[in-house]
Amino acid sequence: MISSFQVSVIKIKAELKSTGLLLQKQMGFNPKTKKNEPNRLYLSKLDVKATDVYLRGEYGQKKPEALATSGTAKNAVNLYKDSKNIDTNTRGAS
Repeated sequence: MISSFQVSVIKIKAELKSTGLLLQKQMGFNPKTKKNEPNRLYLSKLDVKATDVYLRGEYGQKKPEALATSGTAKNAVNLYKDSKNIDTNTRGAS
């Protein structure tokens, strides 16, 4: 039985091969180990230049917003809620 993870890996591998981004070298049978060796997979080199720009989705369509620089986090956790029980005495190494 093939899991959904294996199915997605097989689909991704097929898509990469069809676009020429994945090269596969068949190793075949190894007489020394008497086993079929797994194929070797190689990613092809991309021909990308500094002038190539890829925009995805809505990137660049929204105006930038300023971030708040003051205040405290609403979900901050106080690790020392009960500070009366904290041992502040330091003990020297013996």
